[in-house]
Amino acid sequence: MFFGRSAESPAASNTRSGRRACWDSRDRFFQCLDALRVVDPQAADVQSKVKSECGRERQAFQDSCLHSWFVYFQEKRVADWKKNQYVMKIEREAASAPPQTLSKIARIPVNTSLFFRLPPCSAPSRFGSPANSGFATTPCGSCFG
Repeated sequence: MFFGRSAESPAASNTRSGRRACWDSRDRFFQCLDALRVVDPQAADVQSKVKSECGRERQAFQDSCLHSWFVYFQEKRVADWKKNQYVMKIEREAASAPPQTLSKIARIPVNTSLFFRLPPCSAPSRFGSPANSGFATTPCGSCFG
């Protein structure tokens, strides 16, 4: 390591074309994984299947990206999948919730006018006079001590 640069592959340089090559090889590898219906290529039960079916794509992905990117993109794929599964679960639960539950939630009063009950500021704000700022009731430091 010399001045913050790692001893990684020069082909995986941090240039626009290098990033594009990395992203393209990542997309091809992930398309192969999608065809196999595999989320985590590092899982022990699918490693041999991934190696035999998507070995070339994985090697191209590994060769064209920095190692940290290679690891990050695979971890992000799994995290995004888990997030999407959770969001779909919440949406299913919301869709199957009785209407009374949803209407009770919708009737909870929210006090959005609290901010605008403050007395007007007479000192000039950093945006000009209070009348010109568009927020005549916006408090400033000089008005409240």
